[in-house]
Amino acid sequence: MKRYEHTLTSILFLKQIFLFKNAQKIAEVARLGGNVFEELMETVKVASLGQITDALFNVGGQYRRNM
Repeated sequence: MKRYEHTLTSILFLKQIFLFKNAQKIAEVARLGGNVFEELMETVKVASLGQITDALFNVGGQYRRNM
């Protein structure tokens, strides 16, 4: 059982690193004015909407539509 728990913990840790790198990549593309849509299509394969939103929010702030 301990080995299974260790393996599961390792997998979850690697997934978090992978998600972090993808969030950083989409943020960098946005910061540089690149093609965010293209990077978004790759990022949605591994990250949640909330994770993507947080990464983009850190780059550009909150979007508000004029009323």
